Amino acid sequence: MTLGGIEAVSVNEYDAAGGRWITSFTFRRGAQEHRGTSVQHVYTAAEVVRLVSAAGFADVGLYGDADGAPYRLGSPRLLLVARRP
Repeated sequence: MTLGGIEAVSVNEYDAAGGRWITSFTFRRGAQEHRGTSVQHVYTAAEVVRLVSAAGFADVGLYGDADGAPYRLGSPRLLLVARRP
C-alpha cells in the first residue's frame, strides 16, 4: 500500500507455541527504509478467566458487548467482569 509517497508493507505470522501474533512492518520513501516489529500476545477466553481467578477475583462473567450479551466465538469483543472478594 502506498499513501503520501510512503510505501507500507506488513507481514503477519502466528507463533502458536508462544501464543503470539507477530507483524513485521517495512516503510519506504525513496531510498529511505524503516523496519519494525509488533508483537501481540494472544489468550483464549479460558486462559484469561484462569489468570483473573488466580489473581484472586471471583464471580467472573464474560460478555460479548456492553448490553450483556453472552460472550461466544465470533463476538466482536470480550468484556470481562469480576469482583474482588
